[in-house]
Amino acid sequence: RDHAAGRTGMGAVMGAKRLKAIVVRGGGGPRRKPRSEAVKAAVRDYLRRITGSPDFKVFSELGGAGYVQWADEHSLMSTRNYREQRFAGSAALDGARLREARVRTRGCARCPVRCKAVLRFPEGKYKDRELFRPEFEPMINLGAKCGLADAPALVHLDNLLTRLGLDSTSAATAIAFAMDLHDRGILDPAIAQGLDLAWGSGDGMEALIRQMAAGEGLGGILAGGVRRAARILGPEAEQFAAHVKGLELTAYHPAALLGSALGYAISSRGGDYNNVYASMEHRWTAEQAEAAFGTAKALDPASYDGKGRLVHRAVLVNIIVDSLGICKVPALSMIGAFDLENEARLTAALTGWDITARELFTVGQRVADIERMINIRLGAGPADDALPEMFFTGGGPRLDRANFHRMVAEFYAAMGWDETGRPGDIPVEDIPAGCRARAQGSRHI
Repeated sequence: RDHAAGRTGMGAVMGAKRLKAIVVRGGGGPRRKPRSEAVKAAVRDYLRRITGSPDFKVFSELGGAGYVQWADEHSLMSTRNYREQRFAGSAALDGARLREARVRTRGCARCPVRCKAVLRFPEGKYKDRELFRPEFEPMINLGAKCGLADAPALVHLDNLLTRLGLDSTSAATAIAFAMDLHDRGILDPAIAQGLDLAWGSGDGMEALIRQMAAGEGLGGILAGGVRRAARILGPEAEQFAAHVKGLELTAYHPAALLGSALGYAISSRGGDYNNVYASMEHRWTAEQAEAAFGTAKALDPASYDGKGRLVHRAVLVNIIVDSLGICKVPALSMIGAFDLENEARLTAALTGWDITARELFTVGQRVADIERMINIRLGAGPADDALPEMFFTGGGPRLDRANFHRMVAEFYAAMGWDETGRPGDIPVEDIPAGCRARAQGSRHI
């Protein structure tokens, strides 16, 4: 009903294979052991760090939507398909404006944050309908990126996307792409078929969403993503398709946060901020950056220096947080340590393993290397670790090409990869025992 894990279209793959459900059946009933004092202490310490975060109040009251105005004030917005970095309608979309419509808060099991909320608007087109509050990404992607400043309409569209099984980020970026082409006079009116594609048209956005789900009209073209759609719509369209490796970019403008720009480019699954969540770029102190990356400039959003080392750490930390099944909101948005010490303490206490943060970083590096090898085997190369041309030569905010390539090279070096982004041999002792037989004598696993 809400907050579906739709990114990258995995659900679409399952649907195409006629997979209806995955059932896990255990036997013999629950076998939960009583928690030891060490486990209780580790959990208490982690919860204390969450509730003690200065961001706890905003996330628990407003969710990720509470940072829309902050993003606008810091010129991070992807307004009108990345043409601009500010959006005049951002105040109307901030989570603080949805307080009056909030009926109750919700959250994941035992999480103290409870960052989700059920909404009922007291008046207007969506009066008395039960709706779920969108998070940060859909608020900006459906809002500023498409020029929409109508909060109730945005909430309705986000809920509609979830019910139809569509990823809100990719769908919103595809809509913004179509609106951009229409605004520039590139889109053939015969293909648009009378759709209202003016910036901020909620009705036009809903019509496109329903076409995407049905595979009809312009929406049917957009349903395959902006890379595929641009190839269908012609060479002029390709320069405005915001994607990396075929995955649509997320809410932040690449020119606003250069660490995020690099993260978009080198992510193993394409242009996704969540896969290389580098929030220390705007959270850490200069002293922390100097110690970890050799330069305080790594924290300067407009500086290219140190970003390769910063993103290297972000990649490994994100891999471990994902592998442990820990939510990134408390781990990286609220605590934001990026040192894996908290994660090591929790893992050691809950599993009984004698494991350290350093060993978790080693595991993260191993996973990153294997992901890279898989992509290389499937045909990916250094040319895919790039951003669309629109961010270098377009009319909006631009990146410096030479310095961007320097960031990528620095990232490769930090990862221990060669100049083409190819990992070296993985020492056998760093490979899990079950994989060693296949790995022996081979560069690839």
